[in-house]
Amino acid sequence: MADLEAIVRDYLAAFEARDLDKCLAFFADDATIDFQNVEYEGRDSIKEWHEERFNANLRLTKIDNVRLKGNTVIVDAVASSDRLAAWKINALKSKIEAKFEGDKIQEVKLKASITSVFSMIRAGE
Repeated sequence: MADLEAIVRDYLAAFEARDLDKCLAFFADDATIDFQNVEYEGRDSIKEWHEERFNANLRLTKIDNVRLKGNTVIVDAVASSDRLAAWKINALKSKIEAKFEGDKIQEVKLKASITSVFSMIRAGE
């Protein structure tokens, strides 16, 4: 069985490096990304999602926890981006859930953990 946590860490490294081709290689052809209640389905759509995030300068500034639950890797992280900064939000706590089929990501859900505007602003300090 594949080391799913290691695969997610490799994906996150490719994301940080802005290596689009390498990022896409981690996904199944019919994979989906659920980002802020918008679903991106299939390779072209997932490519578009990555390009949009790279253009927004989305970064994971901190990885708090990576854990495996069955065939799903859950990452607790802190994210920042130019779009968040435009709203005076330094950082945002986030949860990433990557569900696998074999060694490919089949489904990703990205959720922001919003407790209050003040905690979002302080999260970047």
